[in-house]
Amino acid sequence: GYKSLDPQDVSMSTTDDESAGFMVSSASGSVSESGSTATFTVKLTSQPSSSVSIPVSSSDPGEATVSADTDNSSGSYVVFTTDNWNADHVVTVTGVDDNLSDGTQSYVIRLDADNTTSDTVGYKSLDPQDVAMSTSDDESASFMVSSASGSVSESGSTATFTVKLSSQPSSSVSIPVSSSDTGEATVSADIDNSSGSYVVFTTANWNADHVVTVTGVNDNLSDGTQSYVI
Repeated sequence: GYKSLDPQDVSMSTTDDESAGFMVSSASGSVSESGSTATFTVKLTSQPSSSVSIPVSSSDPGEATVSADTDNSSGSYVVFTTDNWNADHVVTVTGVDDNLSDGTQSYVIRLDADNTTSDTVGYKSLDPQDVAMSTSDDESASFMVSSASGSVSESGSTATFTVKLSSQPSSSVSIPVSSSDTGEATVSADIDNSSGSYVVFTTANWNADHVVTVTGVNDNLSDGTQSYVI
């Protein structure tokens, strides 16, 4: 009676142990305005059913730029296929020199969702975590003052020296210039008016040489060579 007798089937199910997600590493290396770089890696936690392209960008492109699997006019992308989904994809962060003495600046490298993928297992519109980064400054606020050129005498001969900034200011900087002994010498600079003489640096001319001219004053005294400071 068992010939051709078909037993009943048994319904079963297998619980999945994968879920759609991203594995983002910590950054390796340090970013500075001198152009040094840091890297981190991204990969998927499970195989997608279709390619997944994750846009990568810097929240402050004035401090750092990014490059990834694909870099073109539309942006940078980390691209995962059904074959390379579990391989480490490297994102490189490069510092940008901004000429500002602005200290260490913090920002994030944004990893955005792929809202157009044909994937059906959970990666469409899934947003990876961003990566916090910072860029070390390579400028400091200071002045570059040259040595004096020429000689000052009571006959009216002049000497000059130059002043410029070592880094770009965020706003105009006006430096008052004066002689410690106006009976021996006067000065002139970018601006000379009733309130005094000033060397004026803007965000555009901060690294240009600004000339200060020192002119001797005839005091009719036989007082020898007199010292003073500008």
